[in-house]
Formats: sequence, structure tokens, C-alpha cells
Amino acid sequence: IVQEVSCDEKKEHTFNPDSEGAWSIPYDNGKEPVSFRIIDRSGREVYKTVVSGGEPSSWTGESNTGLTTGLGYHLYVIEYKDGSSDKGSVTLI
Repeated sequence: IVQEVSCDEKKEHTFNPDSEGAWSIPYDNGKEPVSFRIIDRSGREVYKTVVSGGEPSSWTGESNTGLTTGLGYHLYVIEYKDGSSDKGSVTLI
């Protein structure tokens, strides 16, 4: 007998900056986000921003230096005011 089934939301995303313009950051609407980070495959943080009032709501694929982060697999981390975080991946194609 199955008492409980729990399925986490898929946290893998694909984004094409050339055709889509910007990727909508998947904030948890029930929490207050305070920061958003993008980390490349080597573990280097390439983008970090403070979130205020749900802004920024999207990411264009640029690093903090204004350069494109490059195609491929990146991790994202969203930190919330309550100390929790959401983690996932976004692949730039």
C-alpha cells in the first residue's frame, strides 16, 4: 500500500538566448527570493544578483561582466529569505 507519493518538480531547463531572448527564473511564488546565481560546469560562479521584489525575473545568458556565459550546462541556485534554496540546471543551446 502506497501511503504517500512525492514528486519534485523537474528542475532542468533549456534556453536559447538567440531565439528566446531571456529565460524566466523559476522562483517559488510562496517564498521571498533574495539572490540568484549561475555556476558553470567547472564550478565557477559566472552570474550573481540580488533579487528584490521578484526582479530580475529573467536571465539573458550573460555573465556579471556582460559577456555571454557560453553554450552548455549551467547550474542555478535561488536563495530565499527563509534560508532555503532551489537548485537546478539550465542548458544554453
